[in-house]
Amino acid sequence: MSMTISIDNLRKALRDTNAKAAVAFADAEKLKDGMIAAGVDPTEGEHFEKVDQAYKAYSVLADESAQIEAKLNRLQEIEGISSKAPAGEPRRPIAGDPERKDGDALPLGGRGRAADRLLASEPYKQLKASGILDMSDARVATAPVKVLERAELKTLVTGLSDTQAGAFILADRQTELLELLRRPRVVAGLVNVGDTDSDMIEYVEQSSRTNNAAEVAEATSSADGAAPESGVAFTVRQVLVQEIKHFIPATKRAIADAGQVRAIIESELVEGVLERLDGQLLSGNGTASNLRGIYNTSGISTQAKGSDSRPDAVHKAFTLIRIANLQPDALGLHPNDAQDLRLEKDANGAYLFGPPSQAGGDQVWGVPMVSNVAFTDGTPLAGAYRRGASLWIREGVSMSMTDAHSDWFIRGIVALLASMRAGFAVTRPAAFCTITGF
Repeated sequence: MSMTISIDNLRKALRDTNAKAAVAFADAEKLKDGMIAAGVDPTEGEHFEKVDQAYKAYSVLADESAQIEAKLNRLQEIEGISSKAPAGEPRRPIAGDPERKDGDALPLGGRGRAADRLLASEPYKQLKASGILDMSDARVATAPVKVLERAELKTLVTGLSDTQAGAFILADRQTELLELLRRPRVVAGLVNVGDTDSDMIEYVEQSSRTNNAAEVAEATSSADGAAPESGVAFTVRQVLVQEIKHFIPATKRAIADAGQVRAIIESELVEGVLERLDGQLLSGNGTASNLRGIYNTSGISTQAKGSDSRPDAVHKAFTLIRIANLQPDALGLHPNDAQDLRLEKDANGAYLFGPPSQAGGDQVWGVPMVSNVAFTDGTPLAGAYRRGASLWIREGVSMSMTDAHSDWFIRGIVALLASMRAGFAVTRPAAFCTITGF
């Protein structure tokens, strides 16, 4: 088998392995994100084992790809060294070649080293003849070559020019992809998460309670000792399941030639859906196909900061939730509000949440703080999230690919689409309280 055939086989193997690695990575990411969307912690117990095995499968393929690439690069180097000069030119001598004589001209074509091309160039020969370069101690090929300072060469070649030394410089393309940073998802992890098999969810809400419990004396006659009557009333609520989806077009050639492209696109699509879901759970307006988010739910409490300090306003919001017989489990804040709270000082200028040398600031009044740009700036949201709101997953995030759109089939274009279906409701509005003017 010729070296050329071996190189071609390695290139094909590298493409195939990269494609398999990209699919394995996408599967691992999909598994992890699916657990998170379903309210499952992927770092615990059997869930972690599944995620760990998925990423291990990707790591094995990634290592295999690196080994193939290293072998391919070495074979290409060997091919360059042993290659023949173009027709009509002598075979390119290499260092230590017994057929090479001192002063032999080197052809500028072919795949010779940059140093060989430089020594054979007319500018170099002219510079050498001028006496500027002291070559009395230098020999070509096997003999030691005098080391020249960068300053001595700067008038001869320019590294940034494609017509000079820059022509021999190849860009070092790093394998790490610098992705755009995404907004962390938090809200879906705070509320109660369940499943549904229907496009409409009904739940029963207790709308009123009449408590007439009282002390009753022992009966002395048939007309005495009756217990007072109490009562409860219920209301049936309905929530429609809504769909969140988007797509990215790509050519079939791009998907086939660069396996990592599909993995990147699928990751972006999945993250986009989950990020939109997070925003809907907070700020959806409930119209058309929108979910109704917590901020736009009627019946939630409001606490104005007014002249109160920020910690005082937060405590009053917690109190309103506790009056409703619920216990707050999180305070959601925009990063700007979290910063203002963290920098609060007492009358002596001491930080309320500890000095800058301490981490601090992750709890207020014993309740965890959650900082994310999804929360409205200037309006923190205190809540008993787990008991006050529910997310029902009808269909987790799924990926599909098709060319069944317009004339995309004949143009070799496909659409990669991510979608999910879910319903959401604030089942206990009194579990939440916004803090205005923060």
